[in-house]
Amino acid sequence: MKETEFLDKVFETYKTFTSPISKWSTDAYIRIYLKNIELLPGNIALEMGCSDGYSTSILSDLVERLDVVDGSKRMLEKLEDEVVKKENVTFIYSLFEDLVYENKYDNIFCSYVLEHVVDPFQILEIAYRALKPGGRLFITVPNGQALSRQMALDMGLLTDLYELTENDLAHGHRRVFDLPKLQNLIEKSSFKLLEKGGTFVKEFADFQLNKMIENEIIGKDQLYGMEKLAERYPGLSGSIYAICEKPKN
Repeated sequence: MKETEFLDKVFETYKTFTSPISKWSTDAYIRIYLKNIELLPGNIALEMGCSDGYSTSILSDLVERLDVVDGSKRMLEKLEDEVVKKENVTFIYSLFEDLVYENKYDNIFCSYVLEHVVDPFQILEIAYRALKPGGRLFITVPNGQALSRQMALDMGLLTDLYELTENDLAHGHRRVFDLPKLQNLIEKSSFKLLEKGGTFVKEFADFQLNKMIENEIIGKDQLYGMEKLAERYPGLSGSIYAICEKPKN
């Protein structure tokens, strides 16, 4: 199966278009990105992968121009037709591996991408070439050490924290990261690692958290509390992040 066909098949499994916890998790990592991004006039950014378009809508308001690259034609068509209609957003149907940009972007956003791709190191190399000197790469990936996964392991629902679950496989995941693994990958690249950590501590599965939010069992206070917990216990976070810089010299 071709990679583009594989990605279109993965598109069919996505249920995040109406998921409260998915939106909150996006808000959480974008709040972290905002602390580390220079919002200068003329800022040109690239988003690698667009998921449901929620992050695209937010990021496009922060930069002068946003290019969005995705290998799923069906995903891009849905976003262009129904979700994101902004003049400063350009959708590009392409595999990341086919990008040939050099020294073009001020910032690149690579959120929930590296767990999907065939070769994550190759994606870092592509991003490095595409960034201007001094440009930054923002990465977020699911965390194999998440509290919810550790609970699932103790309940016998997982045999190993790094096991790809049925849900992971359906979503096209090819690997499971943790903070040491993510840091090790970045340190092998030419990037300078500026910061790493967790986005929010995730105690339960997404479907459970969605029901809690919808039934008002938990609200914004608890969700913000989960973000604060991740600052103290990043290793237990549902997702982890890294902010990298391409040296100026």
